[in-house]
Amino acid sequence: MQQAQWPRRGITAASSPSPRRITCHAAAEVSKQPEHIHVQVNELYSGKITKVKPQVALVTLDNQAPAELYFDHVSSAPVEDLTKLFQVDEEIKAAVISSRRGRPAKLSIREIEIVPGQMLTDKQAVFQAAPQAIKLYQERKEQTMEARRQALALIKIGDVVPATVKAKRKEGWLVGVGGVNCMLHHGEYVKPLVIGQTMQVRVRKVLPLSAMAYVSARFEPGSEGGTPDAQPSTLPDQGQEQTLATPQAEGATTA
Repeated sequence: MQQAQWPRRGITAASSPSPRRITCHAAAEVSKQPEHIHVQVNELYSGKITKVKPQVALVTLDNQAPAELYFDHVSSAPVEDLTKLFQVDEEIKAAVISSRRGRPAKLSIREIEIVPGQMLTDKQAVFQAAPQAIKLYQERKEQTMEARRQALALIKIGDVVPATVKAKRKEGWLVGVGGVNCMLHHGEYVKPLVIGQTMQVRVRKVLPLSAMAYVSARFEPGSEGGTPDAQPSTLPDQGQEQTLATPQAEGATTA
């Protein structure tokens, strides 16, 4: 008995005089995402300028990490146009003041400028003194962080405290509470805010290691979503994250 021949699937070339089957072997290509290059905040890096605009210079650090240097972080003296101060392929030294995954690191030369305004008169002198200047900068940062940690130790979860609006951020507003920088996220306040405004807020989360706290203004009487009966959770050991526990949150946990 002749064995049945099953037809093979393929693509018929219609333009050919005698139709023939074409077998395709397509391999799926895996797109590789660029690897994140770790950059240490508050450390000194060398780099080369790749592009200069009036308000920002794009920099590639020695470890190939991308970075940005904005005009207001170049010197303690006013800088209006970076194109008059830098040029492409120029090598610089700067301190990293911010680093987030997937974003260029933020640089500052102002923090290592020992003589105020020297970047405008003698750039090379600033770069030569950078290794010593970064140590002074790190000492100042540590003193500031220690002062914030001490102030943070006086704040308890659930406390209602006065706060002053300091600056606007993408995720909300930065407010000052007794020497501590606190984040007031969008959705945690109702009325529009302005810099310098004072208000009452409730502490809802504390991060001792970063000397940071998160607050809310939605507990105020008459505000939507207010939780005036929210109670602080049992405080964990010192150095651990603390979070305000609301009745709704407790119910969700036990559900």
